[in-house]
Amino acid sequence: MINKEDKDFLKNYSIKNFERPSLTTDLVLFSLKNKTSFIPKKRSAVKSSLSILLVKRKNQPYKDCWALPGGFCKPDEDVYESALRVLRQETGIEHIDNLSLTEVFGEKDRDPRGWIISNSFRSLISEKESFLENIPLDRWETKWFFVSLIQEEESSIYTLKFESEDNSDSFEIPLKLTTKLFNYKFELLNEEINALAFDHTNIIAINILKLYQDASKDISLAFKLLNEEFTLYEFQNALEAITGRILSAPNFRRDTAHLVKKTAKTVISGCRPAYLYTKK
Repeated sequence: MINKEDKDFLKNYSIKNFERPSLTTDLVLFSLKNKTSFIPKKRSAVKSSLSILLVKRKNQPYKDCWALPGGFCKPDEDVYESALRVLRQETGIEHIDNLSLTEVFGEKDRDPRGWIISNSFRSLISEKESFLENIPLDRWETKWFFVSLIQEEESSIYTLKFESEDNSDSFEIPLKLTTKLFNYKFELLNEEINALAFDHTNIIAINILKLYQDASKDISLAFKLLNEEFTLYEFQNALEAITGRILSAPNFRRDTAHLVKKTAKTVISGCRPAYLYTKK
């Protein structure tokens, strides 16, 4: 509660006497999209891969570069309200059931327009929620990309790979993982190889790394990527996507049996019927 001394102080206080940054929100939206991949003895199989939503910028700076959905915060909203507004405006997605603040990015040179601090939010979106049907025609081009962060064995060198769902765009960005103060940072190994705007390469790589770490501790995060009913193969596939690890099917089923409930429904998965499950 503000007392009389505080009120007297505020009468002569002007926030304009201090330099202030602009505040933005950037949305890291993950989902699963089907991708056909080669598997020995099976020739090919449809497997869901981790995907991220990107938009192509229409304006300077970084015109025609891919970027995360994002925007400036308004004075009358907090950062969560700003993130939800940007979500609706940039993607047409009206509702998501999870949104978490993962990191604040405030390096002085991160944006050529000036001192701009970004709050990055992560959301895991189910396939049913990921259809982009309500985007206004005058908005920026929006596209899902398969994304992966691959580490060279026992080194600080990584490759961030993108491939659009329609196969029209693909690019790779080599990175080096460093530490600055108390945080990780991914630095470009080649400044000329960066297809993303601003420092969004670092934001995306950091969010994938955090997702791998969080999902390894809490495997129930995989449910956020699944529809209400799913096969065990889909569940395992989702968990592999958000941990970056290949799992043994018998071990996976044993370790997750307490999390799921079997229904009487079946679907054809591959060449054989598979039971559908729900989250307990």
